[in-house]
Order: sequence, then C-alpha cells, then structure tokens
Amino acid sequence: MTHKLIVFTRYPEAGKTKTRLIPELGGEGAADLSRELIGYALKMAEGVAKHPQTHVSLFFTGCDEAGARTLAPGDYSYREQEGADLGSRMSAAFTATFGDGYERAVIMGTDCPELNEGAVLAAFAKLADADLVVGPAEDGGYYLLGLKAPRPELFHGIEWGSGSVFASTMAAARNLGLSVATLETLRDVDRPEDLAYYRGWRGARTDGVVPAPSAISVIIPALNEAERIGAAVASARVEEKAEVIVVDGGSSDNTVAVADAAGARVLASEPHRARQMNAGARAANGDIFLFLHADTLLPSDYAQAVAGALTDERVAIGAFTLALDGDSPLNRVTEAAVRFRCRVSSLPYGDQALFLRADTFRAVGGFTDMPLMEDFELVRRLKNRGRVEILQQPVVSSSRRMERLGVIRSTVINFAIVAAYHLGVSPERLARWYRGGTAEVGE
Repeated sequence: MTHKLIVFTRYPEAGKTKTRLIPELGGEGAADLSRELIGYALKMAEGVAKHPQTHVSLFFTGCDEAGARTLAPGDYSYREQEGADLGSRMSAAFTATFGDGYERAVIMGTDCPELNEGAVLAAFAKLADADLVVGPAEDGGYYLLGLKAPRPELFHGIEWGSGSVFASTMAAARNLGLSVATLETLRDVDRPEDLAYYRGWRGARTDGVVPAPSAISVIIPALNEAERIGAAVASARVEEKAEVIVVDGGSSDNTVAVADAAGARVLASEPHRARQMNAGARAANGDIFLFLHADTLLPSDYAQAVAGALTDERVAIGAFTLALDGDSPLNRVTEAAVRFRCRVSSLPYGDQALFLRADTFRAVGGFTDMPLMEDFELVRRLKNRGRVEILQQPVVSSSRRMERLGVIRSTVINFAIVAAYHLGVSPERLARWYRGGTAEVGE
C-alpha cells in the first residue's frame, strides 16, 4: 500500500475535550459531541480504505490503545501520538509513516463533518504534482494536511490553536520552496458559534449518512467480464436503493451467472456498448442514469455525490475523476493527463462513469448507435445543453489494456482515434483500428 490516511483524534473525556464548548454544552455534552464527530470521520475513512493501495491509521491521545480500539473498532493500525504540541505530534506521525514505506500521507482531524471521501482522495491525487496539500478551515486553521516526504520544518514556529495556523503554514511552505495545492475551505466544529451550523448540517442527515436519491439506475454493459463484473456490481450496490442493471452482449463465459449472483438485474442485448447501454436505459426505472464500465469500481459515496451534482440545474452531465489500478508510475501520469484533458475540454470518457438525469438522456435520444466514441459523442451533444461536472471522487478502472499494449502505445492509439474522429473517419473504421485484434470488446 502506498497511501496512508492518518486520522488524528483525542479520546473524548468529559472536561478535557472540546473545552471551548463546555460553557455551552457542559463537560459531558462536549464529549458526546466529540464522539459523534469522530464517528462521522471514521465512517468516511472506512470508505477511503476501500480504495486500492490505501490504508488508514488512527493516531490517538488521551487514552491507551485499548481505549482507542473501543472508540474506533475497525481494520486500522493504532499508534499513540508523540510530541509536546500538535505540530511535533503531526511531524512525528509523518516521519513514522514515511519510515514505514508509504509514498503519500494525509493527516485529517475529526472536527470537520463536511470532509468527505472525495476530498481525501483528491488530496492524495494532488500530491502527484504538489509537495504539500492543505485543506483550510474557516477558523484560520486546517482540517487536512498531506505530504509525500517528511517536512519537520513545516511545523516549527506555528501558534497552534490560533487563527493564524493556515497562514503561518503557507508562509513556512513558501520559505521551504514547496509547491502547494489547496482544497475547498470547510468548517470545523470547535467554537460556540459553530454549533448552529453543525445542528443544521446534522439535521440534513440520517444516521450519519447524507440521504441518497431513491431512484438511481446503474447500467453496466458487459461482454465476457466474468472476472470483473461481480466487483463492479458490488461497488454499485453499496447504495441499497440503487437499481443495478447488467446488459450482457452475448458472453460465452460466466458473466451472466456472476452478475446475477452479485444481485444485478441482467438483460440480454445485441453486442456493442451503445446498444447495450440504450437497452439498459429503456428498462431502467431511475430518475438518474449512471453508466458504469464492467471493469470499473464506484466510490462508496457515489450516489450522494451524483445526487448533489445534479441538484444544480445547470449541470447537464457529469463524470468522476479517473484512477487506474496498479502501481505503475505511468498510471499516475495517465491519470494526470486525463485530469488535464477534462479541465481543458470538459470531455470525460465513459470509463469515468457518466451520469445524467433520465429525462435528459431520453430528450437527446440516448447514445448514438455507433461501435466506438459513443461516450464522446453524448458528452459533446450535452455540452450544448449545460455544464459538464467532473466530481473529485475517483472511480477505479482497470489498467489491463495499457499493461498489455504499453502506456505509450495505448495513449497514442487513443489520441489518434479522437483526432481521426474529428477529421471525419467513420466510427466503424475507428473501431477496427482500436481493437486491431488486441483489445477486448468492452474495454
């Protein structure tokens, strides 16, 4: 595992926790609030831990390891914080983590209920290009800090607990010559004035989970994907209310049986991804359609993220950030290239799990019946109807084709096909070029 999420927390002991809130809540009430916030943070961290090459550690203080395990039972590693102040404790945690061989490390607190899985994964992604990533808090501190090497000097001379922590950290980064990426500014719950905000935020939740749409249909075209379809279906069924439809294009292996056993509704269709996805959409009952490739896994909070994006009427279609499985540094280069392409052109591809309102899909006639580039064509048409939203949350897609062909050859082929499509080469000819006897149908 190359990524480590470090959760920093204090055992919620009455009278010693959330001391600035004791005048409002009392000692027990402040401790109860702290315990509640820790619960939200750990639930989110569990989602992060499901991603490849990512592990979660709980760095605790105010108790022994048995107390930490009682507070946060789960598949974590546990370590006591070491140091005289918050800065020295964070520095020691980073040093220990990199000493264990991790390549990227992110520390998060447990005071920011708005912090979600997508933001943490985005922090890891930003460390591909930056030395330091920071999530600033409204009170002048930060709720997250990420590094890819120990930087003990970054924690010197900071007045911890003050409203100048973020500014002082940024100044220290500049003095050290570090490149810095920042996340969205969020709100910690530390002060009496934060309580009204938190109560309003909590009132919009049920059992610590943002309500998901009751009608989302995940449509998965498949052909000879028995090895991968079960995992794809499972990632979609994390949302209990989602309708999961696998549209099989005539598989000769056990794809249908595996998909059925995983809990999907399975349909048969003529082969070719556009036809399969259109068939799935015709049978779907959801108000939102999400089209997922059979070798791709959704993040655990995908339904909430999709619903949130589509509450904005200006959004016509959306997709997720792309992550590739496997440890190859070239995969990270490819991921960065995809992020750049999406920023510049707002043209995500189908392996990024496209989603849109069902009535929008029907209004534009669905996917064009073509053997290749159907995803590109749909997004290009919908750009004329509204905004293309790229979510921070990543989907994890198989890198099998690049492993077989090589990253450079695969990238050149993809670029050439897009360029040839713009020049008017027929999709049928492009499909023959793309497959060329080497690519599997459905890749």
